[in-house]
Amino acid sequence: MPLDWPGEDVVDQLVDKASGQFIYATTVMPYIMFEYHSPEERLAIIRGLLETPPGDKPYLNLDELYTHIVRNATRGGDILQILALLISINQLVSTANAPAGTFAHLCSPPKLGEILGLKRGEVRRCLRDMHSVINIGDDNHDIRVYHKSFSDFLLDPSRSKEFAIDLQAAHDFLYSHLVGTSQDRDTILQVLRQVMLAEGIPPGVGIVGSRANTSSPRRVEAILGLESGHIARIAADFRLVLHVGHPKQDIKILDPNFRDFLFDRSRSKELYVDLNNARFTLQFAAPIRELFGARGTCIMPSIPALRMKPLFQSAFSAVFPGPLMPWSNNPSLKLQDMYDQVYSHLISSSQHRDTILQILGQVIIAKDIPRHVDPIASSPKQIAAILGLECDLVMEIAAEFRSLLASGNENTNIKIRQVSFLEFLLDSSRSQELYIDVDGALHILQHAPTLRTIVETERM
Repeated sequence: MPLDWPGEDVVDQLVDKASGQFIYATTVMPYIMFEYHSPEERLAIIRGLLETPPGDKPYLNLDELYTHIVRNATRGGDILQILALLISINQLVSTANAPAGTFAHLCSPPKLGEILGLKRGEVRRCLRDMHSVINIGDDNHDIRVYHKSFSDFLLDPSRSKEFAIDLQAAHDFLYSHLVGTSQDRDTILQVLRQVMLAEGIPPGVGIVGSRANTSSPRRVEAILGLESGHIARIAADFRLVLHVGHPKQDIKILDPNFRDFLFDRSRSKELYVDLNNARFTLQFAAPIRELFGARGTCIMPSIPALRMKPLFQSAFSAVFPGPLMPWSNNPSLKLQDMYDQVYSHLISSSQHRDTILQILGQVIIAKDIPRHVDPIASSPKQIAAILGLECDLVMEIAAEFRSLLASGNENTNIKIRQVSFLEFLLDSSRSQELYIDVDGALHILQHAPTLRTIVETERM
């Protein structure tokens, strides 16, 4: 072997793994230097670079010591539960890479007891037999595992056997506590849905065409109808798994395992993140953002904002009052249902309800009249003559419903802006009493003055 083998870096790594524990050195060194095996291969096993061969036990003495300590503790089951949570938190803290002191007291006895639902002082009583491997301290300091080798032992089922800790289960328990017990649970789940959905949005799509703010607090707040700064205020409780920085910078999920947890219904249960729900939220929020004057390009196409903004905003607020968007209280609410409720409110709340339905009926059947037969079949003047109304009244009503109808002067055809509104009117299961009966509209047209008479009247 070379005189400088294995090198200072490897020696430093072994010293770090020993954590000042002499038994680690006396266990590992004979294993590496055993004359009938390759020292290089055995060192690689110790460093975790190679799998341990079947039947090989490089930490035999160390494992026997740790097994003895845990087995002889009076409350072994509770101890393992506390240690699992402690190791889980420490791993997440290292992933978060936050400034020193950010997570102070998160592993203190009272805090661990609170997360586990134990009575005050119970954590310290459970760990009283573990002083040789754990620094418990007082209630104002975090509990510390003295030796990293003890954590390694607990996380390796081949070594710790019945005392092994399931780290994924520990993480899942912690995630469930962080999100599930929060008073902002529903809001943070809505935020997480949008963040995870945004991770799959292609570059160049988003506000002002930039990928950089696809899941920024400002944009997510606009989508969910939250007040500016709301996400930053609640983010402190989730800083172990979520990074919220500048209002224009993307929100980041710090731990990939947390993302996997949210995507796996068998693990997250009622906290499961359904991206279909998030897509509905985004699709419906896009035109709402535009209507409310939010800056930037919407991901989904929407009806022109300038003409429809005041009326549609008023109708939306009337149908869905409160600071949050409707899906916050009813996550199963579908996009179509939300639009239908707004359409119903716009028509039903008008004093011209019956008249607008008649106008809409004529607009719909005029779509099928060839332009060479009648180029202005759905103009205010034409519809007024068919229904026996004043032309000014038809124009006034069309202007009232400018969020749904496009109209110009008296000789310009009235058009329905949104296909979804047309589908709503023609589907009796959706529009119910507002349903447009095309046969009834045709009957009115057939019994109205003939088109020739109307034209002659206009020329007089």
